[in-house]
Amino acid sequence: DSWGTYGNTDCKTPNIDKLASDGLRFDRAYCSVAMCAPFRQELYSGRSPWRTGTLHNHSKSKPDTKSIPHYLKPLGYRVALLGKSHVGPKQAYPFEYIAGRNKSQDQNQHYLEETRAFLDSCQSENKPFCLFIASNDSHAPFTTGDRSAYDADSLIVPPYWLDTPELRAELVKYYAEVSNFDVLVGIIRGELESRKLWQNTLFIVCSEQGTQLPFAKWTCYDNGLHTGIVAHWSGMTKPGATCTELIATADIAPTLVEVAGGSIAAGDFDGKSLLKTLRGETQVLH
Repeated sequence: DSWGTYGNTDCKTPNIDKLASDGLRFDRAYCSVAMCAPFRQELYSGRSPWRTGTLHNHSKSKPDTKSIPHYLKPLGYRVALLGKSHVGPKQAYPFEYIAGRNKSQDQNQHYLEETRAFLDSCQSENKPFCLFIASNDSHAPFTTGDRSAYDADSLIVPPYWLDTPELRAELVKYYAEVSNFDVLVGIIRGELESRKLWQNTLFIVCSEQGTQLPFAKWTCYDNGLHTGIVAHWSGMTKPGATCTELIATADIAPTLVEVAGGSIAAGDFDGKSLLKTLRGETQVLH
């Protein structure tokens, strides 16, 4: 609920909003557990936290868990994870791991430089790629972004939150980080466009679990489990489209496998492929 495309009139997210207007916005996307490690392992494996054994934070999946690299690498893809990991063990998530950087005002530049190096390497090998860029932005403690862009006294506080000076002060810091993440979205889109890869790349932006404030993370309330997802795929997603079907974080992995031309066997995933939805076709999933 901090992205403009979902109705927030305070937080500045022009790049995410443009992506939504150019592509597809998912209105009812949910994760199973509102914590970092379970969320990410559900995203990458397409399997529920009950199945992978990742119900609590800082947990690791069962060693026999399969994830996106297991399916895309045999298809010739380079599959990399840049930035925050918080998943394990490596045999369950055999990404090419590209180190991130502790939160700093130049972290977006670091992500851009590492993305360029990875894309250059893929191009030299003439290989397709699947790259996850996992920013730490909007995860407490809040230290990045331009706080001067926000005035605490002018912010609109939802009626179900306790409106205090302390909350408003934290909202300024939080929105600054969300905006910094939005800048990263624009930077990476620009890089794909400059390389003439934009027309042939499925580009997805995902918010991890719901908002950090106030106390929504770690809870099973809507603010904790509701996830923001927007996607763009030239020739497939329709500009300004919205998906109102209920979808799960676990649906992303089988979608990427099917998009890449891979086969999905019964029992591989707990999620379901969204390929038809991306194409604008009617699809009832859950």
